[in-house]
Amino acid sequence: MLRPASDKKSEKKATAILNKELTIFSIETAKEEFEVLLDNFKEVTLSLKEVENIDLSYLQLIYAFGKAAKEKEIDIIVDGRLPEEQHQLIEHSGLTKVLESNI
Repeated sequence: MLRPASDKKSEKKATAILNKELTIFSIETAKEEFEVLLDNFKEVTLSLKEVENIDLSYLQLIYAFGKAAKEKEIDIIVDGRLPEEQHQLIEHSGLTKVLESNI
């Protein structure tokens, strides 16, 4: 899921690829990887690729990650699109701002 966005360590940029099933079943691994991002990078791109399913627990994790990143002055960029029915879930839940381009 994680990969440095640059070979230069001084740039401190990373991209997290979020794909396929983003559900409660993958929360623990995602949480650990988000903690690595918070501890090691100053700019993080969350790249949504071929997302088949995203549930509210995963959205809450992304929201918490964004909040923690703001506190540490880490820039977050959300890149990519979700399938229409997943986008509707987010809208109906009131969590639209979770996936705005800058959390």
